[in-house]
Amino acid sequence: MKPKLLVTREVFDETLAYLGEHCEVESNQQDVPFDPETLAQRLEDKEGVACCLTDRIDDQLLARCSRLKVAANIAVGYNNIDLAACTARGVMATNTPEVLTDTTADLAFALMLATARRLTEVEAYIHNGQWRGWHLRQLLGVDKWWYTT
Repeated sequence: MKPKLLVTREVFDETLAYLGEHCEVESNQQDVPFDPETLAQRLEDKEGVACCLTDRIDDQLLARCSRLKVAANIAVGYNNIDLAACTARGVMATNTPEVLTDTTADLAFALMLATARRLTEVEAYIHNGQWRGWHLRQLLGVDKWWYTT
């Protein structure tokens, strides 16, 4: 018999297919966060949960879900998981460290470029039908924004 797993938020179909090879999976593909009571009810007969930062895994929940053995957080952190409570109740808690390091750096760089080149202003200008053609001094950004003198 396969262990029962709850996936608390929408995941890719390929992920569900893979998990389904190893577990009996219940998933929340509607992607609506569970309130604490609904989460506890859904977990009462489960051995595992693939949860997200919106799901609080604490001692109160674990007390109701005595079959739970694994709380796999689909997040870099684990602020939503009470590690002491998990340890005390023999529940393994995991997370996904470093999965967003490059993505976060890329986003920070993209935001700096967008700011330096006034991309949101330009997009709004065009979207609102204000652009009438090229002008030399129109919506200039800044050069050499990465250092100060």
